[in-house]
Amino acid sequence: MPPIGTPSPSANNRRRHIRHKIEAPCKIIEAKSGRAIPGATRDVSLGGLLVALRTPIELHEGDTVRIGVAWRGQAVIDESSMSEARIARVFPAFEGQQTIAIERIAEPVVAARRAA
Repeated sequence: MPPIGTPSPSANNRRRHIRHKIEAPCKIIEAKSGRAIPGATRDVSLGGLLVALRTPIELHEGDTVRIGVAWRGQAVIDESSMSEARIARVFPAFEGQQTIAIERIAEPVVAARRAA
């Protein structure tokens, strides 16, 4: 048995980045319909986010979305601050909310600026 606090082998396969419990308002825009869905982050890592949506919607693994997070508590999330992402997992709706795991997609221009 691994020491306490050591991730299981299956967790190592799925989680490549350290997760931080951060709750912040966010907005997801479906690529197909353009519909904006409000939600809140549950945890965040370099690779993605776990998000609770206020309204269950039909999303599937692999769907592309745009996501914006109000990191500094702003009331409005500007479209220009949103980034491309992919749905990694969709969990069943529970008590009127749906939780999804979102994988960040590095945009070449943004990644190049950060590397410079």
